[in-house]
Amino acid sequence: MAAMASACPLADPGAPTSIAGGRGGLWVALGLGLLLRLAGMGWGLPGEGHLWSFHPDEYRLVDAARRVATEPTLHPTRFQYGSLAVYLPAALGAPLAWLGVIDGPRGWHLVGRTVSLIAGLVAIGATWALARRLLGGAAATVAALALAVAPGAALLSAWATPDAPATAFVVLALASTARALDPGEGRPGRWLLIAGVVGGLAAAVKYSAGAVVLAPVVAAWIGVGAASARTRLARALLAGLASLATFAGCTPHAFLSSAEFLRDLEYELVQHPRSGHGNLFEATGDGWSYHLVTNLPFLLGWPLLAVGVIGLVPLARRGGRGGLIAAGFGLLVFGLLGTSKVRFMRYLLPLAPVLCVAAGALIAGRAERLTSARRLAATVLLVTTGALSTLQASALLAPDPRQRALEFCETELEPGALIGTTVVPTFFHPPFVRENGGPKLKPRFEARLAAGDSPFTFAAPTGFDPAVLSREAADAFVASEFDWREELRLDDPEARAFLAALDARYGAPQRFAGISPALRRLFSFGLSPAPHDWLYPFQEVWVWGG
Repeated sequence: MAAMASACPLADPGAPTSIAGGRGGLWVALGLGLLLRLAGMGWGLPGEGHLWSFHPDEYRLVDAARRVATEPTLHPTRFQYGSLAVYLPAALGAPLAWLGVIDGPRGWHLVGRTVSLIAGLVAIGATWALARRLLGGAAATVAALALAVAPGAALLSAWATPDAPATAFVVLALASTARALDPGEGRPGRWLLIAGVVGGLAAAVKYSAGAVVLAPVVAAWIGVGAASARTRLARALLAGLASLATFAGCTPHAFLSSAEFLRDLEYELVQHPRSGHGNLFEATGDGWSYHLVTNLPFLLGWPLLAVGVIGLVPLARRGGRGGLIAAGFGLLVFGLLGTSKVRFMRYLLPLAPVLCVAAGALIAGRAERLTSARRLAATVLLVTTGALSTLQASALLAPDPRQRALEFCETELEPGALIGTTVVPTFFHPPFVRENGGPKLKPRFEARLAAGDSPFTFAAPTGFDPAVLSREAADAFVASEFDWREELRLDDPEARAFLAALDARYGAPQRFAGISPALRRLFSFGLSPAPHDWLYPFQEVWVWGG
């Protein structure tokens, strides 16, 4: 975290402080970004009612960080995440655990989320620095404010996952590269070296983020000032070697546990992208179209996405070689992600700062202050995008659909009532018992039932078999949107028949939603369904009966 903060290549200390073109805009962006990100910090945390966060991925990183912080080991447990993604929350949590400030899953989840929150704010600051270096003060203000209010960026910066820290290092590397390419920079080699180091940190958090190392390498090769071919080659090599050395230093068990590391690395970068993720992204077309129509509108909101995509052209034209490299990096990442069969929204987070800078390029150009017309355009863009984030934040602060569905069952059903489900209840379902997720869930769930953790009894999971449903005399049936969403999208006749059988047996279900399907249409102009991982806090839970 200190590395993220100290490496930020901000503009000169004498920069003006007006909101329109100076650091005043940066402080406003940081304040807005902090408020919108804080809204998600308390969502779905473990507590008395459930031992596991409602987020299905956090426990892996959080538990690994706890082990590293409290046991004499640096082994990150697994290598599907970069090791630095584990070491950052471990470094923050170790003194807090020693002092007794945190103890148990809730505290460690908050530590992991705090790292992401800090990283999200660093990304806003570094985006401002990148845009100011390439374009000027007005574009920097627009870019920083855009990233601050981008809905998906705010959401992902409140979760204990590697995406926000990796993105912070990515934009810091791009900003350092831009500074190296500035004709007024007297020590370009130093900033290229810094960019290489920070690129290595990005790769050590999330392997795919290491693509940003190409930015200083390419910048060194195309040359800074009147550097000779020999100097350009030496700088490119130094930047590349610095990134490799940094990655190696932050991933010690890549050498100490090389077989495990190579196995997980191959899975993460080769096997998983080729094999897909169950039926989650089946029949979704090519990856580029899916990202453009489904993921990016929820990451940025459709107005900011449209302005950012168009703005890539003026960014490349007006931003000099640094702008060309930043735009090229964005296109490279988008191109690579489009080849994968695994298409989560969070994978595109490193594109958000680039597209926000591009939005600044389109609206402000190289001006230090905005004209009235450009100020109006920026206001409309930021207000519409901020409205989407405000809707999202208000939903995060409200009771989660899982909790509301559980309260409904406890109010409307008699003690001992038999509840049916399609699967053993997981992260996505109401927390009927404290064991609500994690590996080998079924025996833990059954043990909690036997211990009397729930006032209800549960039928064997039915899947989508109407025959099994007809044999069970359940008093109510509970399903998460994630139980049936992909099956209905793929027009699975068995799933449709099963849901129809539930309606025929119990009547229409009670629906509990974080953000209703109608309001979700605002993010993508109604052109696509919500991304899978954006839905974690906002899904629907349906309860039949009661």
